Amino acid sequence: MAKKIKSFDRATAIAFSDELEALTAKLGKKYGISIAVKSRKFASDSYSAKVEVAVIGNDGTVLTKEAKAYDQVASMYGYKLKLGETFVLSRC
Repeated sequence: MAKKIKSFDRATAIAFSDELEALTAKLGKKYGISIAVKSRKFASDSYSAKVEVAVIGNDGTVLTKEAKAYDQVASMYGYKLKLGETFVLSRC
């Protein structure tokens, strides 16, 4: 049986976050989606976290709102790079 949390301190919040990450990774794998736990906060009597869920494209790219915004702006300016790709800038 799991230990009952009576209050949150730094160590308890970290342990809880680690387990939450493991559970969301398993759930994400089951459904073929990306689940990211972000913006964690805790007080002595509460814990909160923001959870972002996004589908994964055919090329393996996680289709977050930021990725979609980049693609929109990139196409306006004629950028050929996908989000996350690197490039080398050479000086003439």
